[in-house]
Amino acid sequence: MVNPEYRTIKVIIYIISAIAFFVGGFFVGNFQKNYYINLSGNKITIENKSQANQNVDFSIFWKVWDEVSNKYLYQEDVDPQKMVYGAIKGMVASLDDPYSIFLDPEEFAQLKESMASTYEGIGIEMGFKDNQIVVITPFEGSPAIKSGIKAGDYILKINDEITTNMSLSESASKIRGENKTKVKLTLQHQGESDPYEVEIVRSVITYDTVTIKFIDDDIAYVRILQFGDDTNAQWDDAISEIQSQNPKGVILDLRNNPGGYVSSASYIVGDFVGSKVAVKQKFSDSHVTSQKSINSKQRLKDYKVILLLNEGSASASEILAGALKYYNIVTIVGEKSFGKGIVQDQIPLSSGTGLHVTTSEWLTPGDQNIHKQGIEPDIQIEMTEDDIKKGIDPQLDKAKELVSVN
Repeated sequence: MVNPEYRTIKVIIYIISAIAFFVGGFFVGNFQKNYYINLSGNKITIENKSQANQNVDFSIFWKVWDEVSNKYLYQEDVDPQKMVYGAIKGMVASLDDPYSIFLDPEEFAQLKESMASTYEGIGIEMGFKDNQIVVITPFEGSPAIKSGIKAGDYILKINDEITTNMSLSESASKIRGENKTKVKLTLQHQGESDPYEVEIVRSVITYDTVTIKFIDDDIAYVRILQFGDDTNAQWDDAISEIQSQNPKGVILDLRNNPGGYVSSASYIVGDFVGSKVAVKQKFSDSHVTSQKSINSKQRLKDYKVILLLNEGSASASEILAGALKYYNIVTIVGEKSFGKGIVQDQIPLSSGTGLHVTTSEWLTPGDQNIHKQGIEPDIQIEMTEDDIKKGIDPQLDKAKELVSVN
C-alpha cells in the first residue's frame, strides 16, 4: 500500500520557459510558465494551474509519478520530495550546460559558503574543460596544492566514483567534508596520459582574497585569490597601503584566480579608468548591455601596473584583465587564461533551494568574447614543472623587470 502521506505532499510547479523535464534525471517533458513551484512544508499537491502547451505531453509525467508512487516495490524508499528535486535537476541537466544547475538546500548552502573566505575542504576551485571536471586552481597553502594538484588537472574519480556526468555541485559536495577527514581523488595532469591518485586530509580553508606585500624594496605586489564577499574591502586596504608607500610600480597577480563576483572585478576596474564601461553582457536575443564601474576613484591611474595571468585565471579575473587590456592600462605577462565567460544568474527558490542558470555571455569593453577564448598575454612566459621544482617564478621575474624599466 502507498503511504497516504506521499499522496498528499504539496508541490506546485512553476517554470518560466518550456524546457525538458526529467523525473530523477531520466524522464523528459516540459514545463510552461503557468506552473508554480513551492517546495515548503511537509506535504505535496501537484497541480497543473493552466492549459499546458499542446506540443508537450504532460500525461507521461503524471503517469510515471503515479506508477512509481503506487507500484514501486520498496515503498519505504519513495521520497516525493527527492523525486521533485530529481525531476527539476533532470530538467536543467537537459540543457547540456554544466554551469546551469538546480541545487537542493544542502548544495545551495555550499555554493554560498564557497564565496566566503573560510570553509572545510581541500582548497580547490573547479570548472569544466573538454566536458570533464577540471581544477581551475588549487588555493595557495591548501591541502590540494600540498598534494601536488595543479591548475588544469582533470578530476577522473572521487573516492573511486567516476566523475563522468557528475555536476560541479555534486562533485564539490563529495570532495568537501569535515575537517581532518579524508578524500581520495584520481586525477590526470593536462597533457599526460597516466592518471595519478592522492588521498587528501581535509582542513579548514581560510584565506584573504586580497593580499599585498612590497618586494624588491619599491614594488607593490598585490594578489587577488578570488572575488568574494570581502574583496572590495580588502582591495581598499591594499590601495591605502600603496598610497602610503608610493611604490614605483604595482604587480597585480590574478594567476589561479577562478573568479567570483563580477561586481568586485568591475569595482577594481574603476581604480584604473574610473566609471567607464568595465564589462558587457550579450543575451540570447543578441542585445548587449554595458556595465560601468561604480568606482570612479582612479587611485592607480598614475602607477605602472603589470598584470600576471595564467590558465587558472577564469571568469571575473578574465573580465578584469580584459577590461584593463582594452584600455591599454597594463602589460599582461604569463599565459592565456582559462576562457570561462558566461553568466549564471543565482536564483534563490523556496525551502533553501536555488538555481544557477546561464543567461548571457561576458564581453570585454571592446566586444571580445571571453568564453572558450580566454585573454592572451602581451608577453607569453610559461611556468614549467622545472621552474616550480626549483622554486623560481619567471613570470614574476619578468613583471619586476618591466616595472623597473623607465
